[in-house]
Amino acid sequence: MPNKKFQTILLIIFGVASVFAVMVFAGYIPTPSSKQKVKGSGTVVVWGVVNDPQFLSYMNDLSNGINDFKISYIPKNKDTYQSELIESFADGNAPDLFFIDNDTISRFESQIEPIPYSVFPQKLFLDSYPGAFSLFLSQRGITAYPFLIDPLVLYYNKTLLTNEGIVNPPLYWDEFIPLTEKLTKKDPTGAFIQSTISFGRFENNIHAKDIISLLLLQVGNPIVSINDSNQYYSTLGTHQTTLGLSLPAVVTFFTDFASPDKFIYSWNKSLPEASSSFLTERVVFYIGNSSELFKLQARNPNLSLSVAEIPQPRNLKTKKTYAHLTGIAMSKYSTNKVTASLATQTIASQFHSGNIAKILSLPPVYAQDLKAPSDPSLAYQSILQISALRSMAWRDPNAIKTSEIFRELTQSILAGGADADGAYEKAQANMEFLLNTINTPPKSSTSSVPITTP
Repeated sequence: MPNKKFQTILLIIFGVASVFAVMVFAGYIPTPSSKQKVKGSGTVVVWGVVNDPQFLSYMNDLSNGINDFKISYIPKNKDTYQSELIESFADGNAPDLFFIDNDTISRFESQIEPIPYSVFPQKLFLDSYPGAFSLFLSQRGITAYPFLIDPLVLYYNKTLLTNEGIVNPPLYWDEFIPLTEKLTKKDPTGAFIQSTISFGRFENNIHAKDIISLLLLQVGNPIVSINDSNQYYSTLGTHQTTLGLSLPAVVTFFTDFASPDKFIYSWNKSLPEASSSFLTERVVFYIGNSSELFKLQARNPNLSLSVAEIPQPRNLKTKKTYAHLTGIAMSKYSTNKVTASLATQTIASQFHSGNIAKILSLPPVYAQDLKAPSDPSLAYQSILQISALRSMAWRDPNAIKTSEIFRELTQSILAGGADADGAYEKAQANMEFLLNTINTPPKSSTSSVPITTP
């Protein structure tokens, strides 16, 4: 207990000290010898893609509770967010702070005012947050303060399992193979009445790319890495894994569930979207984000919904899942960096980020909170917490284009023949071509740390 209290005090002290140090380092405020009190002023404009009504209300209340300055959070459409940011930087109207994630960090890193490691040491950062947030480390410093973590979890219909005499969801991926014989059901015409899991197609599963990312990261393929010259390169062609599994074996496991000539055939593109199929009890297992929990419960309150950790490859020493990360970054063009620093520390503080996480059915981002006993009143919190601690991520250079690369890969495998033979080489070539478009950034914005978690 004393050690835990010491850690809490350390985090609080460091949080306050880091705000001051950032501003002194950048020359935005006088040194302590001047005896001037550090105070913010004006309004800090923040852009992000979180549009939840309760979150918006919380941000409004948070701003109203601050005396010296205000925080104006402006929600943006996810589909146009990046183009609006690009336009704002070009026009000189960029927000003071903006949310970044797995898909935007590579593209906007050169527009960010980083936090130097002399202010926030790398080791302290890694000790304070889940390992997935190492994605926010760069050669120049920390690109963003961790704010939200949204890991993949396994949702399942408890009633449909118990109907077949199955008590617990699978712990390992290979357990799904015998399960399909019990859980997949068809009508006399061969149409699916009930599917086991929504694997194999992109057309009706919005998480298809995340699931493939998960499978690759679990077996040790980082998807995108960085060489000694700080150049990004694809690892899809290396078939690099820690378990000796090739890329074809990993991706084929995903597509086999949608392949009519496989005995685990359980899903096809004619079925309703994966989450809708789950809510109408047409599929037993659904892999989705932690943030979907409240929404799924609201859409069908009568569903016998339960949550489990993501299954793992057998014999894997370290359990892993995939997560979507959100951080708060400061624009290097902000004209009010003093107040922007204070606003960042306020929003991303242990207290406020923790409250916001609960609103969004997310685990907290502070490692100390994730390791603490879960609140019995919050259903499934322990599952979300441990999933956050085990999360991994990768720097996606262009979410739309990489999604097309993975989509084309799976479609070629399902088509079979010559298309399947060249599918993996083509995916590697397409990824390399995409990475070459971002391999000539300003030297100050390149990363010198691994871009996936250990």
